[in-house]
Amino acid sequence: MNAGDSKVADMGAVAESRALLSKRMVAVRLGICSRTLERLVASGSFPRPLAIAGAIRWEPWVVEVFIERARKSSDGKASP
Repeated sequence: MNAGDSKVADMGAVAESRALLSKRMVAVRLGICSRTLERLVASGSFPRPLAIAGAIRWEPWVVEVFIERARKSSDGKASP
């Protein structure tokens, strides 16, 4: 593998980590159904998605921040 191949591989990894997430992908990541995600967005409990050419997408970091905040808010609370 030469230096050019390495740069292309690195660019691919960056692009993959920045890939926008569909409603279904976000729902799976959160462990909920798509309809529950829609309700969370409608209530303002989850960030609104981007609308790109009719497609609904979230940036991965938005989902990760939501998960991290949920973890922090549940720290110290008894689990069922």
